[in-house]
Order: sequence, then C-alpha cells, then structure tokens
Amino acid sequence: MPLFLKDPLQIITFQSYGRGNRLYLRGRALEDENINLEGKGFLKLFLNSFKRFNTDKISNTELTIRLNDGRVLETKTDSKGYFKISESIENLQSLIDDEGWMSYEISYKHAIEGRKIQQENCFVGKMLIPAATASYGVISDIDDTILHTGVASRLKWRTQKHLF
Repeated sequence: MPLFLKDPLQIITFQSYGRGNRLYLRGRALEDENINLEGKGFLKLFLNSFKRFNTDKISNTELTIRLNDGRVLETKTDSKGYFKISESIENLQSLIDDEGWMSYEISYKHAIEGRKIQQENCFVGKMLIPAATASYGVISDIDDTILHTGVASRLKWRTQKHLF
C-alpha cells in the first residue's frame, strides 16, 4: 500500500445564469480534500481553511456536459482546473423547472489512471434562466466587494483572521 494516497477527484459547479438561448456554465475540477464541516475547535477550523485554499486542481482535462434533453457538450479545464462554457444554444427554456433553474450533469470524459472519481463521475450543476418578464435581478458577492476579506491575497492571512 502506498504511503501517500491520492485524493479522489470531483467537479464543483458554480451556479450561473443565462437566457433561453444562451448557455453559461462555470466550475472547477479538483481533488476532493475531504473537508469536515462538522469539525469544531481552532485546529480543525484551521485545517479546513488550509484545505480550502490549498486545492489541487485538475488541469487540462476533458469534461462532458449532458443536458436533460440528451444534448451533449464538451469542454476542457484550463491550467488552474476551471472550465467555462458560454454558447448560443436554442430552446434552453424548455429545460427549466418551475423556479427557472436548468439542471445539467457534468463528468470527466475519461477515467484517470489510478484515480477514483467521486459520485460515480456524475456531478450536477444548475443554471438560472430568468423569466422573460423579469425586469431586474440582484446579484450579490460579498467577498472583497462589500467586505474586504483578503480572499485574493497570496497567504490568505486576513481571511484566516475572519474565520476565527
């Protein structure tokens, strides 16, 4: 048995928004760092914070997206493990639920030798398609917009301070 086992892989999808004919999906392919959200106490909080900022990305790997109507798209992660799809696609409005959310599935296109992929290589994402009658929307982002958190700083000291 190897001394250091490699973490399993996951895909984190970011909630996004689009239009009835515009698909906009974002996310990141990463190793699953096994963050324990139940942990209490300074040491466990510090360890979880370290794991969040010390992510191991999965660079330049192919991903497959499946829409609920059977359409399949492909993309590739960049050097930092991020993916983004921004495409004109007809009839997305037919795929939304009663609240305007369109779900999709994303997976690694190929197995990666020696690596386990979480959730049987099927990760779910959501994109909001507002109603055509919507006259405005509210998008909020507190980190470094309203409250200076230091999330973009190199060592994340200010972020650590806010957590404890």
